[in-house]
Amino acid sequence: MPRTRRHRPLFNINTVSINILQLKSANGQYLIPSSNAPLNNGAAGYVPASFSDPAIFTDHNGLGNFDWVVNSKNTVSGRYQYERDPLQAPFPVLNANLAGNFLPGSPVTTIKWNHAVILKVTSIVTNNFVNEFHAAYQRDNVIDSIGTPFKNSQVGIQDLQAGTDYLSFITIGSGSAGLFSFGSQYQFGGNFTDNQYLFGDQISWTHGKHTFRAGFEDEWVKFIQVYFGRSIGNPTFPKFADFLTAKAGCSPVGPTCNGGTVSNISTVGNFTSANAGVPFHYHALELSGFLQDDLKVNSRLTLNLGVRWEYDGYPTEERGLFSDVFPNLVSTVPVPGTTPATGTLAGFAVPNNYTGGFPAGLYRSNNRGPAISGAPTDDFAPRIGFAWQPLNTSRWVVRGGFGSFYDLISGSTFLGLTGISTPALGQPQITGATAAYLGNPWVIPQGVVSAGPGLFGFSPRWLNPGNFSSNVTGSNLTAQSIQQNMTVPLTYEWNLNTQYEFLPTWVLELGYVGSHGIHQADQSRSGAQGQAGTIVGSNIAPLIGPGCTSCAFFPGMTTNTVNNVLLRVPELGIAANNPILATQESYKYNSLQVTVRKQFSHGMQIQAAYTWSRAFITQPYGINTAPYLVHRYELNNNYRPQRIVINYVWDLPLGHQQGFLGKVTEGWALSGVTTFQDGYPMTVLDNGGSIFFGGTGAISTGQLCPGMTNGSLLTGGSLQQRVLSGLTGGPGYLNGKTQGVLCATPTGAAFGNGTGFGNLAGGVILGPGQSNWDASLSKTTKVGGIREGATLQFRGEFFNAFNHPQFANPGTNVAVSGYGQITGSSVSPRIIQVALKYAF
Repeated sequence: MPRTRRHRPLFNINTVSINILQLKSANGQYLIPSSNAPLNNGAAGYVPASFSDPAIFTDHNGLGNFDWVVNSKNTVSGRYQYERDPLQAPFPVLNANLAGNFLPGSPVTTIKWNHAVILKVTSIVTNNFVNEFHAAYQRDNVIDSIGTPFKNSQVGIQDLQAGTDYLSFITIGSGSAGLFSFGSQYQFGGNFTDNQYLFGDQISWTHGKHTFRAGFEDEWVKFIQVYFGRSIGNPTFPKFADFLTAKAGCSPVGPTCNGGTVSNISTVGNFTSANAGVPFHYHALELSGFLQDDLKVNSRLTLNLGVRWEYDGYPTEERGLFSDVFPNLVSTVPVPGTTPATGTLAGFAVPNNYTGGFPAGLYRSNNRGPAISGAPTDDFAPRIGFAWQPLNTSRWVVRGGFGSFYDLISGSTFLGLTGISTPALGQPQITGATAAYLGNPWVIPQGVVSAGPGLFGFSPRWLNPGNFSSNVTGSNLTAQSIQQNMTVPLTYEWNLNTQYEFLPTWVLELGYVGSHGIHQADQSRSGAQGQAGTIVGSNIAPLIGPGCTSCAFFPGMTTNTVNNVLLRVPELGIAANNPILATQESYKYNSLQVTVRKQFSHGMQIQAAYTWSRAFITQPYGINTAPYLVHRYELNNNYRPQRIVINYVWDLPLGHQQGFLGKVTEGWALSGVTTFQDGYPMTVLDNGGSIFFGGTGAISTGQLCPGMTNGSLLTGGSLQQRVLSGLTGGPGYLNGKTQGVLCATPTGAAFGNGTGFGNLAGGVILGPGQSNWDASLSKTTKVGGIREGATLQFRGEFFNAFNHPQFANPGTNVAVSGYGQITGSSVSPRIIQVALKYAF
């Protein structure tokens, strides 16, 4: 009897899937190629395939300068720069060097144009009065084009937005199990134009012991964004079989279902927006002015006195097409309706220049910005400094200063923060959408309130408590929101240092530098490098009991569950993990700085600079009693406590030979930069904590076991041994639960039989340090040429000259695979580059 292969039967393949499988590119190749995999023991396998199709990138640059001496008192200078760099890629990739697992057949094109013009006019009005006027204009234009020949209409997929008929970007598998993606890359498809205008003027007047300076500057930015690619979407299937049946994780097995328990079809919410073709016209205005007096009290003491005023305007949209949620407005209707049709818009605010329909419950703000009030207009920043020679010699000087500084939040941080219920764009439902399938993966939320022609509308807040435990449903709205009383970050800085020439050409500098920031923008613990960003925590769900203000509305709720998080959040109808951009943090920084510097003499220059510092920043921190989340200081994850940098230039003393030997030995120089520095402070997290608080696992730190200390987290051995340990099944850089150093976060009745927050503080251990050597060896030779003084220089540069591995931080989330493992480096392996330059 012949043997037969037995395998799990596959029921009806969906018509849409069949149509996609039959798509062919212009060269006759199928868009989805066969895996050419044999059946092994009755099970089909997938054989990886590689595709090679070059991307073409060119860069065109032009630069022009001019200087015009109009007369003895007036000069004009200017510069113009132009750049155009088109990229044509046969794969739908964001970068030509990052091909990923995308199938060929869906090309993309990116064209960038940059123009920059600078003009400066200097006028000597009198012998002691000078005026400088400057103006600048910069234009950046980016067009991202989708070149795929395939359309949703030809395979039977309903477009999310009419008129945007591109084959959706479809992904099969996810994470390490990802197979491939194909279709139109949703991050392409748009036109982005940025115009920046700047002009200002500064005067300088010397009068007796005073040198006065004053000036102003005006900067206006206009950014136009048409991002229709956001409506293309990214339907994602966990398995290839799910794609074939056009629906994932359905049951029971039948004509349209392969079975399985994986969640339903999903899409990438951040790049799936109905009506995304609406153009946004963003504006930002920044004004500033200053007045300064440099007073030379006597030959040994100079004072610097000044004040600066700034207006750092928040970005606005020309037609007011964004919204925000204000907690004080939510409190006017704390309990919304129980269905989308009976939901409420109470809590949502639009700018005062909003031009769309104005349904009931909506609030019109008194300004055009995203916050409840506009940017402050009274930001005055005083500055004071001094330079003093204590003795009647220039070998010793003492300097110091204090000032306050307002810090503009980057416009790119605001960009895309168009609110939870944006009137122009709408978010399809991306989780729990049981009706979604490949033919129509977009499930538009019910109850959308019209905002007028050409706009999507507003998604209201609603909440159905069900039985208070397992069948709670609601709007659970989530996007980025902006703190209603956001303000401009403010930093106070001070310093004191002294410089002393203890030997000819040798200078010792000792200094103290400190700063303190308030109203600082939130930033991530994981390497944000000080950049502002959104953070989760403003709407977490307290446990039933003290601190849970919303619990009073549902007296029948007596047990905490994951499902009734929606009933315990302060802002009902808004998701517990809704991220917010806010200026609610602060920081402190203090440092000792020591520098020894040898000025260039006898063919050598060298400087060694050492910094010892302590930097703290507030972060949301989970505690196990109401209010459950506080903002507390911890070591800043973006600084290094100790750092020494040595740089040097040495003309090698090889003598002054004659003839050919002189040509060989003259002109050799060695230079370089050597850096030794501590690692970054790290925070050990535990996503298994705070399970009933609503998506705040990233806020929960790890739980130290009894008798353990912060030092117990670090494993022993050399750094290389610890790296190897993590890659071969050992603990790696950090001890965890397996080693008995970390325990599960607290559980019990006090946490509703869920899990609480861990007890580890933030930034308690340091990551791997660095010792990096960059060096350069060069030879400059005088040669004959077109004119006298011509030289030929050969230069070899060695980055990470000794090829020492410099390791990145390990994984720090104990609940995630890879905890304690170091899988990357922070510095590239040794790079050598050579250059030859002829100067005449």
